[in-house]
Amino acid sequence: MEPALRDGEPVVVDLCDGRAARVGDVVLVLDREGRTVLHRVVARDAATLTTRGDAQLSDDVPVPHARILGRARVPRRNRARVTLARWLGR
Repeated sequence: MEPALRDGEPVVVDLCDGRAARVGDVVLVLDREGRTVLHRVVARDAATLTTRGDAQLSDDVPVPHARILGRARVPRRNRARVTLARWLGR
């Protein structure tokens, strides 16, 4: 997720229903292999969300809303609030 998140940087994940996630949000996803992945939402429809890591060139396989565990945020960085949803990277 660099440069929006630095490697090893702590984040807070607020529980949310996948239907509440919007394009631009950084979400914690339970992928097909059962791993948790922190990626940005790049597209959505009524049944699925498509995510992609900020440093990746291709999208992830779309996942059902039920596989979204929550929305990530960085509480503070050098005493300043960091908004992950504003980083577009491309």
